[in-house]
Amino acid sequence: MGLTNEQLRKIKEELDNCNNPLFFFHDDPDGVCSYLQFYKYKKEGHGVSVKSYPTVDKRFLRRVEEYNPDKIFVLDLANIHEEFMEKVKVPIIWIDHHGPFDPGKALYFNPRNNGNESIPVTALCYHVLRQDLWLAVIGSFGDWYYPDFAEEFSKLYPDILPPGMTDPETVLFETEMKTLVRIFSFMLMGKSNDAMKYAIAMGRIEGPRELLNKETPRAKFILKKYDEINKEFTSLLQQAKAVDATGKLVLYSYANPKYSLSKDIANELSHLYPDKVIVVGRVDKGEVKMSLRSRHHDLPKIIDFALVGLTGYGGGHEYAAGACVKEDDFSRFLERMKEKL
Repeated sequence: MGLTNEQLRKIKEELDNCNNPLFFFHDDPDGVCSYLQFYKYKKEGHGVSVKSYPTVDKRFLRRVEEYNPDKIFVLDLANIHEEFMEKVKVPIIWIDHHGPFDPGKALYFNPRNNGNESIPVTALCYHVLRQDLWLAVIGSFGDWYYPDFAEEFSKLYPDILPPGMTDPETVLFETEMKTLVRIFSFMLMGKSNDAMKYAIAMGRIEGPRELLNKETPRAKFILKKYDEINKEFTSLLQQAKAVDATGKLVLYSYANPKYSLSKDIANELSHLYPDKVIVVGRVDKGEVKMSLRSRHHDLPKIIDFALVGLTGYGGGHEYAAGACVKEDDFSRFLERMKEKL
């Protein structure tokens, strides 16, 4: 479960006792599925997809002014800047599974503070509300996690999650779950306002078959974007699979002015090369934005070491993280990483 029953009740109490909540969420399947569970339950408020640097900082103060919320929920985001907390005058409820970090004045819920593993926020949200099972399952597998309610989903949708299949990586790459997770990932790509149009449409989808079978106009709307991006992703993935994989680190870099496909490419390469450190970098506007994967190294510690003296940022989970450096510093960043492998 990750959180205590008292903590779960407290989160629900906070959700029940507000009229115009503002939800900040990470732009990945775990983040958006967390938001959708809360939004579909509450049927009020607004959502903001947090892109690029996964933190809530002064960039988002204008959103607070625009929506004038009576409560803020921060979902699956590792950091809230002190300046943001100081200027916001309404309660902040922060549910996360990174870190843990100093919550400041926020009401903070993190399973790691209870001595538990890194349980995806979408699974925590499901334990709070116990509804929209399909969203909770997709968000969990999107974070390579087998949730304790997966068997219930398998009974309803054995064609999507075959009974007895419990390894999250196998589920993610060898079943229809792969397509579902990728749909949720791809629909969030592009500008934040555009991504929210698809998130709102997804909030009206009633189940996975409606989506996979394109049974409704809203499903067709979402799948049209997925099909467009998937063509580009497939082409880039073919290139990525052709890079040299003989060393400890597998590197693939690309330039794409419209979409960042790094997370999805990195996941595929990690599945293909489970014993390697994966670095997928997107070159854009003089920077290289990276997704990193490893089964055997603490990536945030390596990233912190590699960033010393460089202009950039990075962090995330032990085995799945992100980083960004200036293009001129990219080779030096990689060399420093290799020192720690």
